Amino acid sequence: PSLEDLELARAAAGNTPVFIGSGANWENIPDLIQAADGVIVSSSLKRHGRRDQPIDPIRVSQFVEATKRGVSAQLQAKNRQWELGTKDSSSIKNPNYQI
Repeated sequence: PSLEDLELARAAAGNTPVFIGSGANWENIPDLIQAADGVIVSSSLKRHGRRDQPIDPIRVSQFVEATKRGVSAQLQAKNRQWELGTKDSSSIKNPNYQI
């Protein structure tokens, strides 16, 4: 999915959590996770990105670190909005993300 697609889905979903169901990898997850509540991931964690291969610990590490960067950026942006008075604290959907 594109970031724009996820933002549209989030707007349409209201308070329903939005998950990325496919297409997420360590290169795009920092951006995509900013518009989602979670991600379902499979083949991008497998050796050579192929679902018939075993899980690649290096790919897992890259994905987790990239996700942490994206979540951190999202929380920093929300905190800046809150500090500037443009958002109230209820706009931060889940400040307790855990990876």
